[in-house]
Amino acid sequence: VGLSFVPNDPRVVDQWQLGQPSDHDSDVFEAWDLVQGDTTIIIAILDTGVLYSHEDLGGSAPPHTAGNIAHNWIEWGGIPGVDDDANGFVDDFRGWDFVTGGSGVPGEDVSGADNDPIDFAGHGTFCAGMASAGTDNGVGIAGTGFRARILPLRVGYKDAATSPGQIDISWAAQAIVYAANNGAHVVNCSWENFSLSALRSAVTYALSRGVTIVVAAGNANTETPSQNYLASRGDCIDVGA
Repeated sequence: VGLSFVPNDPRVVDQWQLGQPSDHDSDVFEAWDLVQGDTTIIIAILDTGVLYSHEDLGGSAPPHTAGNIAHNWIEWGGIPGVDDDANGFVDDFRGWDFVTGGSGVPGEDVSGADNDPIDFAGHGTFCAGMASAGTDNGVGIAGTGFRARILPLRVGYKDAATSPGQIDISWAAQAIVYAANNGAHVVNCSWENFSLSALRSAVTYALSRGVTIVVAAGNANTETPSQNYLASRGDCIDVGA
């Protein structure tokens, strides 16, 4: 298939993994010739949060609802402080923050779960951009999902200036169940993990509801996925760099 479509995002020329300049890539340009994403598809990013106000994710103008961030419109238009959609989470306008402790960095919220999954570490925002930053919008990079929606689920925090972030597996398990119950089609887990009863149950539950679980194969420079429980299950999509 020829390259008939190239988006106008100014940084797309730097995204070699999409299909240029070499052919050691994921053939995203060729895929875009066939399909360019769908606003009904929701990708849950389980990570250090997501900077939903980023112009390439939430749109350039407040309240940042014009981009690719998924919004719970029932809660958005509901009564503040009330669980309008009866899903067990109050005012979950755009995902949820499951972090209930940790050291964090100055200014970072680690005091308790809430409805603000903002990202201090940057790792979750990076993953969200790779998954579905606004594409062909004349801004920043091109996201593989093109126009698929990002559901921010914060399950970790930035604990030091040199750290990409710390993830708590128990929080991740809760977030996977949330994602499965709140419309996510894909759950992205770009972090190392281990076998925990709650995580095992959460992943099995999500898979039973048709959710695709995508996991990082690991950062150990090895072809053996045993360091990561999710990568060794056999029913998740393992991605290596």
